Amino acid sequence: MGEEVSFLPATSEWFEQTFGVPTEAQTLAWPAIRTGENVLLEAPTGSGKTLAAFLWALDGLYRQELSQPQKHGLSHSESFGARMQIAILRWQN
Repeated sequence: MGEEVSFLPATSEWFEQTFGVPTEAQTLAWPAIRTGENVLLEAPTGSGKTLAAFLWALDGLYRQELSQPQKHGLSHSESFGARMQIAILRWQN
């Protein structure tokens, strides 16, 4: 996904296996998103705008999970997955 992009290895591997290479919109947005700047991304439907933003958010949440001690005997990915399911359920209600 390019050397300037610094996702966790698991995030990068998932992206590359799922999508191959980033779209132009993602390539242009990620450096600004990475620095925490506000970003307004204008691009055609289907260009990966939503994933550009949410992939950074998910990667950041997973980084937080990895920095915490393991809880209840769950692996970091299991714990992260459970927390994400709870957050989605709360958001839906």
